[in-house]
Amino acid sequence: MQTGAFITLQYADMFVPTHWAYPFRLQIFEVLLALAIIDLCNRYRIVIRRNYILKNAVLDLLDLASCDPLTGVKNRAAAETQVNASILSSISMGFKPAIVMLDIDNFKQINDTYGHQFGDKVLCQLTLICQDQIKDSGTLYRVGGDELLIVITEKSRDEVMNIIGLLKQRIASQIFRTCNKDLVSLTLVLASL
Repeated sequence: MQTGAFITLQYADMFVPTHWAYPFRLQIFEVLLALAIIDLCNRYRIVIRRNYILKNAVLDLLDLASCDPLTGVKNRAAAETQVNASILSSISMGFKPAIVMLDIDNFKQINDTYGHQFGDKVLCQLTLICQDQIKDSGTLYRVGGDELLIVITEKSRDEVMNIIGLLKQRIASQIFRTCNKDLVSLTLVLASL
């Protein structure tokens, strides 16, 4: 059992003899009250600190739960919760949002031929290209093994078509080298809404 200021305050009369003068008893009571207040403040600080730590831990867990561990972009779960909201927000501001779906053709064959490490390298490189191209124009999600989803909001139709055109060029010109010095290029299916 903890012997803090609360317990001392509760039994203050037990510690102060009754024959002592009243002012002295009052001073002891004030000291005990001050100790209790200090104890309360310290406990309050501890609770606030723990709440802050817990809040940050929850935010970190939410980030981990919505992030693809391989590529570092948002995952399918994040897409399911965020895409509708961002589209509705974009429409309410007078923009026509665009959804672009990227799918790597014959990705299983790349994995089977060159290995999963090389397939992971291809996915990571493709993700970097997409992120670099869309910058702050939209959000990139990995929604499947070799499927990426780009949601572009707050851009005009011409700007969206320009972003998609530049993205096509960057991906088409990208050559991936394997450890055997083979060259692999990607073909993608891009569909936009």
